[in-house]
Amino acid sequence: MNRDLTRRRLLTNTLLAASGSALGSLATSRAYAAPADYKGELLVTLQLDGGVDVTAWCDPKVNTPGEPKINHWADEGVPQKARGIYYAPFADNDRFFKKYAKDMLVVNGVDAQTNAHGVGIMFNWSGR
Repeated sequence: MNRDLTRRRLLTNTLLAASGSALGSLATSRAYAAPADYKGELLVTLQLDGGVDVTAWCDPKVNTPGEPKINHWADEGVPQKARGIYYAPFADNDRFFKKYAKDMLVVNGVDAQTNAHGVGIMFNWSGR
């Protein structure tokens, strides 16, 4: 039997190794999942980057007379507050924040001390 490494054999072995690795990580992630009857706390972290205006959700900014308009809701409304968390009064924010504000901690503007958006996104959750 010819044991020489061929392109087909290399691709096949690579695919098998990658598949095994993916299945192994899936099994590992299920081992750390909470039991179906878990009733404890839930931590949700969001990194909103790109075209998302995070100030439209928490820590809203109003338009300044004489400056370019930064949002439309501020033409007719003012920021609202639920349990110390300011939010923009549009969409379903009012119901959402009144229901969940007591269970929330909002951290805005983490300074990752990077000099480029791509680097900040890559290292944001690194712990450094």
